[in-house]
Formats: sequence, C-alpha cells, structure tokens
Amino acid sequence: MSTYGKQGELKWVYRHFPLDSLHPKARKEAEALECAGEQGGNTLFWQYTNRLMSVTPSNNQLDPAELNRIGVYVGLSESAFSDCLTSGRFAERVQSDYADAVAHGGRGTPFNVIKVNAPLRGETKSAIIAELTALTGEAPSFTEDDTAFSVSGALPLQNMTTILEILKKN
Repeated sequence: MSTYGKQGELKWVYRHFPLDSLHPKARKEAEALECAGEQGGNTLFWQYTNRLMSVTPSNNQLDPAELNRIGVYVGLSESAFSDCLTSGRFAERVQSDYADAVAHGGRGTPFNVIKVNAPLRGETKSAIIAELTALTGEAPSFTEDDTAFSVSGALPLQNMTTILEILKKN
C-alpha cells in the first residue's frame, strides 16, 4: 500500500470470509473486528486484528470470552464493545462480505478480488492470466464485464507487485 496507495492508484478494502465449516468461531470474530472499527476507527480495527491473530491458537481454539479481553487490551470501552458484539449488528455485514467472496469464486483464505475501472482486455488480460496461471496452476476467474478478477491464496510480494504493474499499464 505504501507504494501504490499514496498516489491513489490502489485501494485495499478488507472484507470478511468466515468459513464456518472450518472455523465456526470466525464469524463472531469478524463481527468483533467490525465492533472494534466502529468504536476506534481504522487504527483500533487493525490493532484488534493484530492482537486477535497473535493470541488465537490454531484449529478454532480461541475462547470466545477472549474477544472482550482483546477489546480492553487495545483500549476499547469494555461495555460498548460487549454491547456491540452481543447485539449482532454486524452479522449482516459479515454475511454480505461472505456472499460477495463466494460470488467472486472464493474457496479459501486469504482471498482477494481485484477490481479495476476499465475492462481488462487484450495483452493486459492475457498477461494477468499467464502470471496467475504460472503461480497457482489455474487461470483467475474474471467477472462477466472483465472489471474484476479473483486471486485465491497468499502470493509472494514480488508476484503481486508484478500483477499490479501489469494493471497500471491498462
């Protein structure tokens, strides 16, 4: 983001993709992130995210009570955070993010949808297909209007930079 975001060339938007069959607690954790963001803006959203990731044992082992403790740890109001989390007011937002990921071909996390202002055509689209096919073994999924495509899985920074440089030429 420091390379492409400063000039307004790229916006990175975080969306939730809780995979209930693998991580049944992920949906409530996603709601907790939104509650942190509502109360503390981007700064506390990311502080909460980082703390959640650092204290969560693998395989769905986080005690749900830890969600409130993380809120207090990062400086959120305990009562406001708890009220938000128990209200479920972000459940619909999390579900909407999930549905959007599925609509774009999401199968796992991390999952990225790259949207562009103009349809990808010709050499640009071919270069994106070639790069991602070489990396992942499969061609990316494009929207019908060719203004978005999906990238499933984590890519090395060098490869993501290559994709972004290809897009800048579009």
